[in-house]
Amino acid sequence: MRFDKFTIKAQEAVHEAQELAESKRQQQILAVHLLEALLTQEQGIVVPLLKKLGIDTNTILDKTLAAVNKLPQISGSGAPGQAYVSAELRDTFNLSWEEASKLKDEYVSTEQNVTAKTWSNWLEEESWIPLLDVTMR
Repeated sequence: MRFDKFTIKAQEAVHEAQELAESKRQQQILAVHLLEALLTQEQGIVVPLLKKLGIDTNTILDKTLAAVNKLPQISGSGAPGQAYVSAELRDTFNLSWEEASKLKDEYVSTEQNVTAKTWSNWLEEESWIPLLDVTMR
């Protein structure tokens, strides 16, 4: 994945996801880290977009924070090192790139990182589909 083909906001979200994983001493950067970064991004479009769709972003953020805090952490006296992008998140980025390509966009945006297709596998694995259905207005 070429991160130079991400919009500035999308690059910032990926960087924030990496910092989040590393600050919590977690080896992998997962989709849940990116979701937290997107939900907390200042002046981002993701939260307003989800709210416009009738999705309760506060509940999703609470569940996301809880999921991140449950992830395994590196312990011991050594430095944790640099977190790496998980296969799951790499697949998310690839799906985002496919979405951008279909729209004939040259860059991957934060919106493409939260399309239903992009997140569907992760949401199903985490059993978040019912949460989204319940919070729709």
